Amino acid sequence: MMQQPAPIVPGVSVTFNGVAAPLLFASSDQINVQVPYEIAGQDSVEMEVANSAVGLMERETVALMPRQPSVFLAQDAVLSAVPGFFYCDDGLSRNQHALALNADGTLNTCSNGARPGSQVTIFLNGIGQTQPPQTTGAINPAPPVKLTPGVTGSGILSTTTSPGSISGVAQVQLQATSAGFLEVAPTVAGVPAREPIVIWIAAR
Repeated sequence: MMQQPAPIVPGVSVTFNGVAAPLLFASSDQINVQVPYEIAGQDSVEMEVANSAVGLMERETVALMPRQPSVFLAQDAVLSAVPGFFYCDDGLSRNQHALALNADGTLNTCSNGARPGSQVTIFLNGIGQTQPPQTTGAINPAPPVKLTPGVTGSGILSTTTSPGSISGVAQVQLQATSAGFLEVAPTVAGVPAREPIVIWIAAR
């Protein structure tokens, strides 16, 4: 899951109640950050976005949710001409195709489905505070560590940290069932993920 660092516009910073948020990406029209664990438990926070290089700063009070799980989606789901639907040969799913790794480490795709009975790995963020606690901005070490609360849903076996990824990214193991596809509506502590997902399963 590790990739080359994204470019960061010089001078850009984001804080939540004065706590610095690790920058993952920053351009002239988009900023991606990790919301710090340190602000957990509050109903709202003051977010400050600044660019010291040009002397700009903006503050806004935003609502805070304990968790908002979201599955990483495959590129074909993001680029789909019909969002919310996914076709694979004669199969049609109303769910989004997840970024998933088959048991052999290859990408799960329409033409490279998981073997029935094998395990598939998907990735989530936004699962909130966990046990053991995660550290803001840290990189998850190996081996993976079981997280509580875990992700629940059809076929889900376990939820752990994702070695090599930033804290807050969890990897979830699913059991591939019969040929075709597996539709899953992941939930964390009663909070559903932003989208139900699908993984493809090859014929035997």
